[in-house]
Amino acid sequence: MSDDFAVLFSTKINQQTFKDQVLHVKGSAQGRTIELVSKKSTGIKAKIASAIKTIFGTEQRRVLALCKSSKDLQNTIQAKNSVNELETLKMNLKEVENWVERYNKKLGPLAIFLRIKHPLKDVQTTVEARLATLKPAPAPQPGTPFVFKAVQTPLTKANTDANAILKAFLKGDAKNIRGHGSPVSIADIWAYSVDQKEQEHDYIQWLFPSPKPSGPNPLAPVLTLELRDELIKDPVVQANLKKSFESMLDFFGLHYDEQQGEVVEKSNFPQRAQGWVVNHTHNHLRVTRMLECLDNFGLTKEKDAFQHKLGDIYSKYKNNISAKTFDYWKNPHQ
Repeated sequence: MSDDFAVLFSTKINQQTFKDQVLHVKGSAQGRTIELVSKKSTGIKAKIASAIKTIFGTEQRRVLALCKSSKDLQNTIQAKNSVNELETLKMNLKEVENWVERYNKKLGPLAIFLRIKHPLKDVQTTVEARLATLKPAPAPQPGTPFVFKAVQTPLTKANTDANAILKAFLKGDAKNIRGHGSPVSIADIWAYSVDQKEQEHDYIQWLFPSPKPSGPNPLAPVLTLELRDELIKDPVVQANLKKSFESMLDFFGLHYDEQQGEVVEKSNFPQRAQGWVVNHTHNHLRVTRMLECLDNFGLTKEKDAFQHKLGDIYSKYKNNISAKTFDYWKNPHQ
């Protein structure tokens, strides 16, 4: 026998969910399962039973009791490697507590007898601890001392000329340096077609500069500490980095929903995924570079949202993405 909490890991539940559905604990010879079921009841007996459950908070009590007592939930949390699923569970546990609190508020004077205590602190602590082992360290905040986390060629002093060119490029005031073809501006790269983004290999290092020299592109800029400290305070550079992020997400068939703080799939994701959710593609290195750059420039919300979506994609397409690649996506500063 084992308990099943799959719905809490896979389905995002909110207050709107509880208008039409309710969390229900279903028991069987195989164990207990938490599931979402419709509130609609047919027949007099079913409606009476539903009303009694509502009055006494039966469903809330059963769900809370199972979450608190089940060793299977604790074991499942410890075994999970998907940040996205754990974040979903964390959010749903909070929503369960909100669901119970809404019940308590409706009780009025009856709260003396029927109020439900609903701390899920122990479970939340387990989730937080597991997430801490999977998530990379948070990005440094603007204005705080910054240390590059990558192993890089020692830089005794800033390369003033290279810094000036990279700075002007990121601000949209100059074109880059290329080993072939004509130099291009950041706006030119944003306008690249899907084929151009796939076939050209010397632009990604300019869009998302790194403290690590690029082997494939020796003309690529190397981000220095001095330049990073300057540019992280520049609103134009920050805005352009966000545009570059969205431009590459579009190439991957994805989009950053700033209001929701989530990276979501576009309608063409299945087609675009054929070009990068596959084994042995240079696009995996591009993803790592993007994550590292976003982190270095303090764009934590964008980086976290992208990592969460990558975790979701990895869980669905493990045969197409190596564990080593995903490890780099979790910690791009290796």
